[in-house]
Amino acid sequence: FALLGPARMPRSVVDFLNREVNKALADPGVLERLKSLGVVPVGGTPDALAATVRDEVAKWAALVKSAGLKFN
Repeated sequence: FALLGPARMPRSVVDFLNREVNKALADPGVLERLKSLGVVPVGGTPDALAATVRDEVAKWAALVKSAGLKFN
């Protein structure tokens, strides 16, 4: 699970949302509720999330290509 926003969102908004989400994830009640829903809360930075997304896109794109899958 990741919290994503629109392209070109101002960095000040990204940083504010990131700070507030990380604060929420520090709350034991929020953590327990998320875990009860099957979510594994991690938190982190916007740059770390961007790197994870880039890595996952590359990994899955390679798999799709190697399998010869085509999408219409």
